[in-house]
Amino acid sequence: MSVSFVRSLVEHDGYRSIACESDCLAGLKVNTFVEDGEGWLIEVTRTGFSPGFGASSANRELVDWMREYNESHTEKLRFYGFAAPATSPRTVLAAVHAYLDLPWDVCEIEQAGDARLRLIADDFLALAAVESARLIATTSYEQWWRASWRARVAAGLLREQTDAMIAANLEEIMTREERRGPTLLLTRGFWS
Repeated sequence: MSVSFVRSLVEHDGYRSIACESDCLAGLKVNTFVEDGEGWLIEVTRTGFSPGFGASSANRELVDWMREYNESHTEKLRFYGFAAPATSPRTVLAAVHAYLDLPWDVCEIEQAGDARLRLIADDFLALAAVESARLIATTSYEQWWRASWRARVAAGLLREQTDAMIAANLEEIMTREERRGPTLLLTRGFWS
């Protein structure tokens, strides 16, 4: 995959986001760098892709170009991963717990069995949906979206429904981006 190909789609065809078949949670780091410039390119590409893919010079070049593009444009490009993450659902749920600022101890997540963890993930998803207006007002839409994304991913991991989780991730990306423009979908065979 070449950056000139992506550049052409962005500049001439209105693409505003790129979704790669890579770790969907690690991809949040890449997007933060692309949109806000937070972090260092080498570290972001090392930790923001599925293991082994960040070492690709093509991936570094793509992320670097997206960041440069965003520095000079008001309508920012976004980056997404959509594949299963390489992290524990417990870690993901602990992050959601922190965002929701719940009154019970996060240690319950560490001590819970799989059935209880699935209930916690479902509860977190429901709470994020029901409390969306309040949560967005007290934090930001982006923080709320990321917490909801994490809760949904954790639920998919706990149910061992990787294909369903990937499909749900892609649907969420397309829904989120439909008003901004098309999303370029890159599978591993094409972009790695």
